[in-house]
Amino acid sequence: MITLESETGLNLDARLNVMITESGVPGSGTYGDQPYRYGLRDNLCSPYGQIIEFGDMPESFEIPVEYRIDPSWDWDGLDLVAFVQDPSTGEVLNSCMSSMRDLID
Repeated sequence: MITLESETGLNLDARLNVMITESGVPGSGTYGDQPYRYGLRDNLCSPYGQIIEFGDMPESFEIPVEYRIDPSWDWDGLDLVAFVQDPSTGEVLNSCMSSMRDLID
């Protein structure tokens, strides 16, 4: 479950993006043998994010999410990154990042 709260009325349609990243993935191409840090594994809200309609008053949203982690991924290298963005300007209104281990344990 993802919970969003606005303390003030934003009065806009924003986009929520929630992504799983993994660090320590072997690099290739331009990066040679250097491992990637925070390489994108998946976007849980589609490539363009999920539209969230913020009104004139403070409010809270709960978004159910079901997802199965690929067993080949290194659990200790996984992070969850989320951000809310104004699609008309591209401005990131808020963001957070947490290790998957901290969220589940």
